[in-house]
Amino acid sequence: MGQARELLDRTTTAWLARDFKALGDCYSDDAVLVTTYRDGVIRGRQRIVEFFRANDAFSNEEYEPVQKHESGNTAIDEWLSTGTHTGSWTLPSGYTIPATGKSIRHRVCDLVTIEDGFIKEHHFYVDRAEIYAQLGVLPLSELAS
Repeated sequence: MGQARELLDRTTTAWLARDFKALGDCYSDDAVLVTTYRDGVIRGRQRIVEFFRANDAFSNEEYEPVQKHESGNTAIDEWLSTGTHTGSWTLPSGYTIPATGKSIRHRVCDLVTIEDGFIKEHHFYVDRAEIYAQLGVLPLSELAS
């Protein structure tokens, strides 16, 4: 196992444990997170941690790997995320989805590139429409962006 794989695995473990300090420790100070959210690109370790903290509305989240790849300084995971929507979820647009108590299962894809022992760039892809459909909500203002 190379360093890219180890860092992506540590990041996933920290996220699932909601250990935001350990999560932040995986990123360089000037890391970049590319997301499918309205923000698109988030720069800097602290802002990345804030992004993940703001998306902590699903309890008992579990990780089911679909595919894992590593090549040089890059690691890629495709996985299924399951969890229960137990907290309010404020989207980047400011729209808040109150807790529904519904369970969801959706695909996630992570691609990380490392440099000097830290994640330098993280592409994080989630199909939000799939999540919204399972929750029974359709925040049109968010989808229009």
